[in-house]
Amino acid sequence: MLQAVRAIASQLGIAPGRCRLCLQHQAATSLGLCAGCAQTLAPRPGGYCSRCGELFEREDDPPRLCGTCRLQPPPFSGVFLYAAYEGALQEAIIQYKYHGRHAVERVLQGLLLQAYAGGCARTTQAAASATLPGHDCVVPLPLHPARLRERGFNQSLELARPLAAMHRLPLLAQGLARSRRTAPQAGFSRAERRENVRDAFVAPRPALLAGRRVLLVDDVMTTGATAGAAALACLQAGAVRVDCCVLARA
Repeated sequence: MLQAVRAIASQLGIAPGRCRLCLQHQAATSLGLCAGCAQTLAPRPGGYCSRCGELFEREDDPPRLCGTCRLQPPPFSGVFLYAAYEGALQEAIIQYKYHGRHAVERVLQGLLLQAYAGGCARTTQAAASATLPGHDCVVPLPLHPARLRERGFNQSLELARPLAAMHRLPLLAQGLARSRRTAPQAGFSRAERRENVRDAFVAPRPALLAGRRVLLVDDVMTTGATAGAAALACLQAGAVRVDCCVLARA
C-alpha cells in the first residue's frame, strides 16, 4: 500500500523531497528542483530584442532593438522574458498547461519572478538615468470562457499571482477579456497570427486601465501577435504604457 501511495504521488509530482521536474533526485533549491534541473533552467542572459523579445543567435549579446521594432514597433513597449521556449522549460510549461501537472506551478511562478527582476535590473543598468517606467497593475492574458472550461484554469493568471503580490501591484484578473474565440495559433504564419487575434481582446472596464502602466503576463510569446492585440486593447482603454512579462520566447 505504501508503495502504491508513493507511486501515485510521484505521478502527480508531489513526491516529498523529490525534484518537481524530473521526480528522480532530491530537491536542492528553493523552487524544489534538483541541481541538474536547475542548471537546465538557467535564464537567458541576453541575445534578444528588448522590445519584442525576438531571439538573436548569440545569447551573450546585450538586449537591443531588432530591425523590425526599429521600423514597425509593436503596441507594447518592452518585454521581460526568462529563456527560450525549448528544453526543460518548454516541457514544464506543456506539462502544466496541457496536462494539469500543477506541481510545477511553483517552479514556473518563481521563474517568472526572476524574469521580471532580471529585466528590471538590465533596464536600470542600460538607462542613463537609471530609472524604470514602473508598473501600476498586472493584467494576465485572458482565456476565452470556453477554453477556460476545457482547461479548468488560466495559466497566465496563476503565474501572475506571486508577481503581483511581491511587487504589491493590483492583479486585474478581469482587466481584459476575450471578445471572441480564436483558432489555435500553431501552424499559422506571422501575418495569419496577427489576423487571427485582431480585435480578439476588449477591456470590459476601461477605467481600470486608464492612465496606468500595465504589465501584461503570459506564459509563452511566439511572434508577439497575441500580446500585441492584448496590448492594443489596453492602450485603447487608456493605458499609457504596456510591457509584457513571459516565461519563454519561441
